[in-house]
Order: sequence, then C-alpha cells, then structure tokens
Amino acid sequence: MSDALIEDWLCDTGVLVLARGDDGTFAVAGRTPEFFVDMARAEGLAVELAARDPRTWSPFLENFLVDAEAFWRRGECGRVLSGPWCETTRAGRDWELEAAAVTISHARQVLVIQHVALEYAERVAVLQKARSAGLAFDRLQREVQDKEVLLHCVVHDLKTPLANIYGNLSLLKSGKLAPERALQLMQLSLAEAKRQESMIRQLLQVFEAELRALASFDTLPGLAPDLRQCVRVAARAMQSGYERRGVALQVARGFELDERFDVHGRADRLERVVINLLDNALRHSRPGSEVELALVESPTHARVEVRDRGSGVDPSVAPALFQRFVKSARSGGAAGLGLYYCRLTIERWGGRIGFAPRDGGGTCFWFELPRALSPGA
Repeated sequence: MSDALIEDWLCDTGVLVLARGDDGTFAVAGRTPEFFVDMARAEGLAVELAARDPRTWSPFLENFLVDAEAFWRRGECGRVLSGPWCETTRAGRDWELEAAAVTISHARQVLVIQHVALEYAERVAVLQKARSAGLAFDRLQREVQDKEVLLHCVVHDLKTPLANIYGNLSLLKSGKLAPERALQLMQLSLAEAKRQESMIRQLLQVFEAELRALASFDTLPGLAPDLRQCVRVAARAMQSGYERRGVALQVARGFELDERFDVHGRADRLERVVINLLDNALRHSRPGSEVELALVESPTHARVEVRDRGSGVDPSVAPALFQRFVKSARSGGAAGLGLYYCRLTIERWGGRIGFAPRDGGGTCFWFELPRALSPGA
C-alpha cells in the first residue's frame, strides 16, 4: 500500500494526520477533522499554525514529541503511543485525545491525533473499577489478616492457662514437692482455671476487643503499660512450663526495680508478646539450658531481649520468620502465628522487632518500644 493511500485511510477515520517535515515542523495531511478545527478556533489559532507546532498549544504533546522524535530518528517502522490525555482549551472545554508517532516508511513520518471521547470515558471507567476492586481487595486482605491474628489470640489465650494447669498438676503428681510449694501450685492452677473460664465466657467479645487493642494504644505515663511489670507477669506465667522442661529462666535485675518504665502499648497485649517470645525460646531450648530476659534502656526507647541457647533459627525460614504461618521442622507443632502477632503488635505501636544469632549457639529475639514520655519531655 502506498504512503498516500495510508494517509487517506487515516484521514477517513476522522483523525488528524500531521506530516513531519525535515525541519521538524508539521503540516495537515489530507482533510482536517472537525474536532481540530474547533480546538484551534477556541485557542484563537489558525488551523495551519496550530498544526505547524503542536507544542505551542499542548504541554502534553510537547513532552510526548521528545519520545516521538527519538523514535523517528531511529528510523524504525511502527508507532509509539502517547496514551489518552485530556486537553482543556482556553474556553474551558475538555478534549479527550490520544496521539501516535507513526513511521509509514523511511521518508514518511506522521503524528496522528485522535479524539477519543468515548474510548477515554470507557478507559477511565475501567481504571476506576480496577482501583475500586484493588481497594476492596486490600480491605478484604486486611480483614483476613486481622482474623488470622485474632484466631491466634483466642487459641493462645485458651491454650496457655491449660498448659500451665497441666504443668502444675504434673509437678504435684510427682509427690516430691514441699507442702508450701504444692499449695502455691494449687493456687496458681485455680487462678489459671478461673482465667480460662472467664476467657471462654468472653469469647464472643474477644474479636472486637482484640482489634481495638491493636488499633489503639496508650502513650502517656500513667496510662501506658509499665514494661517491668508486664515482663514480670509474663515470666511468672511461663515459670512452671520452664520448670517442667528443665530449662532455667533468668530475669535480669532491671525488671525487678520498683520504678515504673512506661512504654507505648497495652499491658495485656505486651504481656502476650513477651509470653510468645518466652514460649518460642522454650520450645527451642534443650533441658539443662538457660533462657535470659534482659532489658536495655535508653532515654527514648526500651529494648527487651530473650536470649536462648537453643537450636537456632532454621535458615530456610529466617527471611520470613515474622510472617504468617511460617513454620520450620523444629516449630514443635506451633501454628506459625506467634511471631507474626508479635511483629504486628510491636510495629503498630511504633516499635521494632527482630532476632540475631548468639555467639556460642542460640538466638536472641528482641523488640524495642518507644518510652511513654510526658508532653515536652
């Protein structure tokens, strides 16, 4: 097909065909479509003048022609599309346009501009639907994520007291405990049983309560949780499990001080984070080994470290250790949500969480939280 026939065909489709001259200017090839006549008139320009240099009336084309000129210089056959855009004239009318730089032959290079009102509207509608679908998907994904966390919370809250009761009863069954220690374990078991009963009664309310606890937290002294107290509560809750496994739990002296150490968060959720990390350390520790709870203070942050001498982190899961449902062969049947819950909670409170191998074997899991300071402190 000859160049002239191709240009005639393009003109018959109702598009503006601008033939590029050797000096880089353009001239209308064939008939001028009505939309371009109307646009030029609205801009106060003659059609020939508007066609000669489209850069003068369209900043969009000014940018597009940079790519078009590079394409034409390469001498390749084909076309380069601008994508749709909206051009607003001085009279305030919007024109939905799309341009293409076309090489018909080595000697014929044209700029084709088309009025795409219907196509533009359809594309905008499709993009809007895609964005709406994307937002809906994000909301659904967040909802699923929250429900997975809540499932873990409910299961963990019901499982932990039961495990403590089982451990206490196992120690009592041995018959080797002093009466005072036996009475203490019985009292702890009763308290755990009452706590589990209360959790079961409140099961229908726990989802809403958990979401509120994650979404909101306290940052001011007097309202924010005392880190030292939360760690002490968590250590007591795990003590019998450590005794049953023959693993020593050493709590740093810094946690025993009476002075408050307030951090961002919620006390019950912070206790759960520490319990999760202690439970993780216990599952990977050998009998006769030791797990240390350490506190590193700074003027703006608190860092809690749980140091074990266990089997270490499986390299196959290390990069995604704090993601959902990540388990290794050494997870001991855990659901793979404990560390994920810890990360989600700590990060929502403005903190950080991570781990590092220890010299001599084992792992140090840690988290940092901002201190709760008085305004202006």
